[in-house]
Amino acid sequence: MQRKLKPEIKAIFFDVGGVIISGICANTIIQIKKEFGRWMTVPRLRVVRRHLRLATRGTCTVPKAVGNISKALRLAPAGRRTLQCILSSKWYEQNSRINRNVLALARRLARRYIVGIISDTIPSHTRINARWGIYKHFSPVVLSHRTQAYKPEAKIFRYALRKAGVLAPEVIFIDDRSDKLSGAVKLGMHGIIFKNATKLKHDLIKLGVLWK
Repeated sequence: MQRKLKPEIKAIFFDVGGVIISGICANTIIQIKKEFGRWMTVPRLRVVRRHLRLATRGTCTVPKAVGNISKALRLAPAGRRTLQCILSSKWYEQNSRINRNVLALARRLARRYIVGIISDTIPSHTRINARWGIYKHFSPVVLSHRTQAYKPEAKIFRYALRKAGVLAPEVIFIDDRSDKLSGAVKLGMHGIIFKNATKLKHDLIKLGVLWK
């Protein structure tokens, strides 16, 4: 019996926060929980998640999400200001740093493969990433607030596949969170949990990615 050949890898997509960008900005929910301490119980955190997902999806603005969270949780003015601060461009800029090793790796991959981005984000963070010149190294760039879908929903991954002109088995998706990665894997993409640039290179080689 003839052995079935594995599809050739044609595209590699990266997440941004926690992969290309590191720092405390990588997970907004964790930062909110840290700032509010024990007061931010699990039920309250669910309220925050629900409204922030709408902003991430692009179906409501960040100020509106902050207002809705403040109203639902009856936040004092100081609490509302803390929430606004965490979601601001200034906070993101001050608490983020580019992972230069990952960026260099992506640029090298782009010589042979389609190298893109699939990221859950909000407009204020997108503006900072654009100003830093991150997106110019990737194409296509698929952002949740522009596609009105977020990971792990199939919609955002299907959109990325269409933009890249590839099939799911021809794609590797890299993310630092397994729950976000699951949607890509269900569609048939190869998934890599990001730990660091060195391990990422080894994981890519295991999947047949060529470097020369």
